[in-house]
Amino acid sequence: MKLRLRQWVRTLSGFYFGCLIAATHSVVVLYNVLYPKFRHWRTTSALSICLLLVSSQTLQADQQLEEEFPPIEGTDQAEVLEKYRTKIEQITTELSALQLKTPTSLSLKANDYACYFDAPYFAQYRNGNQQYRFLIGRLVILNESKQELSFNPRTVKLTVDGQEYEYRPVEDYTGHATFRRQNRHYNLTELNVPELLTIPAGKIASCWIVFNELDPGSDTPQLDLAWKMGDRPVSVNLTLAARAQIEWRQEQIGPHGIIAVGTIHGEVNPLNLSTIINQMIDLATKKVARVIIHFDEEAPEPDPHLQQWFELASRMAGQNSTQQNTWEFPPIPSLIQELHLSNFPGNSNYYSGNIAANKHKTLNEAYIAASHSIYQTIPQKDLIEEIRSGHRLSQCAALIYGSVRLPRTFYPEIAEIITHSDDLDLQKAALTALAEFPQSESLELLRKYALDPNEERAQAALISLGSSRFPQHHQTLLKMLQNEESIQKQIVKTMANFPRPLWSETLERFAREGDDEIRQEALRALDSLGHPDLRSILTEILADEDDPLKTTALEILSGQDDEQSRQLVINYALNQIEHSYPEPQSLTTITRFRAQRAIPILLPYLKQEHPHRNQVVQTLTAIGDNRIIDPLLELYPDLNAAEQQTVLRAVAIIDEGRFMKFAPEALKSNEQQNVSVLISLLQGSASEDAVTALIAMIEELPDESSSKTSLIRSLGGFSNRQSREFLTNLRDKSSEQISRSAAAALETSYSRSPLSHIYQQALSTLRSGKADLAVKQLTLVLDSDPIYPQALQARAQAYQNLGDFDAALTDYLNVLKIDQKWPSAQGSTGQLLTSLTRFEEARTYLDKAIEQEPEKASWYSSRGHVYSMLEQFPEAEADYRKALKIDPDLMTALTGVALSLAINGKIDEAIEQLKQGREKHGDDSIFAYNAACTYARAMEYVIQHPEQYVPDEHKARIDRLRDFAFEELDRSVEQGYQDSKWTQNDPDLKSLQDDPRFAKILKTMNDPKPEDAKTLGLDLDVKP
Repeated sequence: MKLRLRQWVRTLSGFYFGCLIAATHSVVVLYNVLYPKFRHWRTTSALSICLLLVSSQTLQADQQLEEEFPPIEGTDQAEVLEKYRTKIEQITTELSALQLKTPTSLSLKANDYACYFDAPYFAQYRNGNQQYRFLIGRLVILNESKQELSFNPRTVKLTVDGQEYEYRPVEDYTGHATFRRQNRHYNLTELNVPELLTIPAGKIASCWIVFNELDPGSDTPQLDLAWKMGDRPVSVNLTLAARAQIEWRQEQIGPHGIIAVGTIHGEVNPLNLSTIINQMIDLATKKVARVIIHFDEEAPEPDPHLQQWFELASRMAGQNSTQQNTWEFPPIPSLIQELHLSNFPGNSNYYSGNIAANKHKTLNEAYIAASHSIYQTIPQKDLIEEIRSGHRLSQCAALIYGSVRLPRTFYPEIAEIITHSDDLDLQKAALTALAEFPQSESLELLRKYALDPNEERAQAALISLGSSRFPQHHQTLLKMLQNEESIQKQIVKTMANFPRPLWSETLERFAREGDDEIRQEALRALDSLGHPDLRSILTEILADEDDPLKTTALEILSGQDDEQSRQLVINYALNQIEHSYPEPQSLTTITRFRAQRAIPILLPYLKQEHPHRNQVVQTLTAIGDNRIIDPLLELYPDLNAAEQQTVLRAVAIIDEGRFMKFAPEALKSNEQQNVSVLISLLQGSASEDAVTALIAMIEELPDESSSKTSLIRSLGGFSNRQSREFLTNLRDKSSEQISRSAAAALETSYSRSPLSHIYQQALSTLRSGKADLAVKQLTLVLDSDPIYPQALQARAQAYQNLGDFDAALTDYLNVLKIDQKWPSAQGSTGQLLTSLTRFEEARTYLDKAIEQEPEKASWYSSRGHVYSMLEQFPEAEADYRKALKIDPDLMTALTGVALSLAINGKIDEAIEQLKQGREKHGDDSIFAYNAACTYARAMEYVIQHPEQYVPDEHKARIDRLRDFAFEELDRSVEQGYQDSKWTQNDPDLKSLQDDPRFAKILKTMNDPKPEDAKTLGLDLDVKP
């Protein structure tokens, strides 16, 4: 009987580090081609440079992702249950509103359980010249039944527009894909799809679902999931659920419905972007080219990366960019010329191109911006009709943009809107329209509403007067400035927004004398006008110690480009800090212009307690040098927590050596935030002393200290020998709590190695059958990091593929020298020794693998194989059945149980077991080989027990089983099996060896190919 090789390797590199090392690898390859003479020097030198760059960065493990969802083991916490009941109810309610049928998978009434696909992410990415898509999400099962539910999440199938995809282990993917959630980046390989999800009665549980390397495309396909929950088929229409989640409503407004407004009332996720895209496609077919997306006040705020998609889509609308096909999410249709966003959440500023973002605070503002040219070109009768009876949004836009085309006789209707409408936006639009009506009645109405107690109406009237093209409006505004003291400030602001030479003399007068608030606005207005006497006015203000507008004068001077203005500001700031405690504005000026002259003036202020002392420290940090270190550290114990954190950052930036020496002293503080800052600074350090400092601090702290746990976790961000050996020792010799923390940190340290990308490339090389090249690549990794267990184990596998079993065994044993508690190395060593027929030794290692990883089905199956080879058949069957209980689809366990049944004379049961396994593994050469072994053992039993059969039937039964065995052997060869040496010596086939057909099969078998992983009979897992 033969076992199967499975490469179970997780990609654990960070995206940016991967890119850096990939670039260096490309340079190495190019130099090796151009200058083969210096191949070794260039490879090692380039890699050393790359590692030097990478070593300055350390990655931190993020635990928040898993904590967002119900745990895999399930929970009955009321708030979690209620959260998902509400989500499911929202979907069913929306489907009902859309007059769509609710799927049974979402109906608690129909099933007593419901399935919810949380945090869906459907996107595309590029890997080299290839583009792929992926789908991930958290499958949440709410079980309100009275019995436990369970299924294997790896049996879940995805259908994309009718094309079916099955689960594939992560090592089978060649693409490196990342996703974002809550502004954090994650690698797909960080998501574990378990082999079993059990949902206890009355609880809720969840797990990740991952499908990578899907066919690319910029479309928005139909997506469905399907699996079996026991005997019951379950299907989830992801597209339908996402459509309900977004709660999209749409209407068309304006002349002939020329502008579409879509409102989002629900949750936005990468899946339901397709709803928006599909609606836009439909609108484009109706020749609608301008779209507004309005976010309802109650709608949840989208993740930052989705906000970026909306912003980018808004900016790129109508640009016909060829780059849209490479977007992570689908682009909007090219026929949509404008996309405006209303009440857009968040503060995303993703795209920094020259095109302004079409983001607006209100729907009214968005519509006015979207309709900028429509009302200037439509027939006048249509314009008037829109003002009289159109949608209120269209009325406002028609008044604002179409007023220049309205006849003077239309004034009474505008005045009617202003005086009698209860719609504030409509009133403001009508007031704006009066900018095109210079008759006395219009000016008087604007003057009246400029004095209106409602600020928005008053501002609209003033803007109408200031922005008008008619001099009558300008003169009216000027007279109001002189006569209406109550609104002088607002009038000066308006003049600043619409600067005109007519107003210069008056504004200068107001800037020099009068009310301070009006002077302030007048100064800003003169700044907008570029008034030639502005600097002299500002200089006078700064010279007057009692002038309250010094701050405004400094702000204006700071915004000037000339050197004279700059020196005025700097000198004022220096003068201020010489005579009194530094004010925030002076400190801001000193920081902005890097005024080194301020350092000796600022240092004495550190000894004075003051609300602005922290800003003084920040300013010294920004402009300072070694002169500030001693004073800062001397004062450190007397500072408050916020000031201490600023000092820590300052010292780390200016003198890292002093920071390393001071870190243990700083740790004595009980302030947790100080500890967090220390950890962050140490993790960001490129110095090896950072590890030494962390270890020293960990050793000083008692086990019950929360700071100790944080420090241990942070040590996992480093990948050198010192940190790993310390964490390994801490894991094996500490209390349970510390041991768990150390184990987690150790796994992080291994997974975040800066060599991960080269390691992953080597795995890809190995999978493609180039074991000799993979050995070279993995040796390159191990030359730089000889304690990288994953790379050692992968190289051991490559050596096995090449038939160099001694080198393979050496690498496996070296893994165990690094870490005895590495179950995959224990198990792989046992599997290799099995293939070398060293069964007793193999069992020892497999015992340890099972002890360390008792839920790993393949270890039981491998030990069952060992027991079978030792002819300890009861033990073998027990292990095979244990493996099958853990993983009902494990091929080697299926055939192992069948073999045990045959050996025990339960031949019909063995044949039935093979029949069931063939449905899933019928194309597998190892399955066929093991089936041949089962038939051969069955024949052997019949031969040895003639008393159980009628003589004629006895011979016929033997002949049938022999023929079945050879049929399976032939099939295994046809499917690629070629290990003739193992076949010749396999005790399971001993009963076939005298048959001429056996010799013929051996002859047709080639020598084992190095790239044929199936000839090795292993189940490799490089995780600790």
